[in-house]
Amino acid sequence: MESADIIVLGGGIIGCALAEELARRGQRVMVIERGAIGAEASSAAAGILSAQMDLERPGPFFDLCQAARRMYPRWVRHLERRSGVRVEYHQDGILYLAMTHAQQQR
Repeated sequence: MESADIIVLGGGIIGCALAEELARRGQRVMVIERGAIGAEASSAAAGILSAQMDLERPGPFFDLCQAARRMYPRWVRHLERRSGVRVEYHQDGILYLAMTHAQQQR
């Protein structure tokens, strides 16, 4: 087994993003994943970046979600440049159906 400065447990989008950033900063990184890279929770997310949709009202977490969504396109471009692989990221909007009167009021 090769040596590493840092071991990242989990090869989903978060683990791979962390590993890529640490490697960019000069660390020797090993990613340990029990299955195929990106095949667990990250693949089930279906590319959805809309965590703020489940929030009842704005607050610190909502602000964090908004900031992350604004930064994501730049990160995608960075990954495409570094990997040579097209990510196929699309910003298409969200259709939210109100199922209750309370949801209509939001």
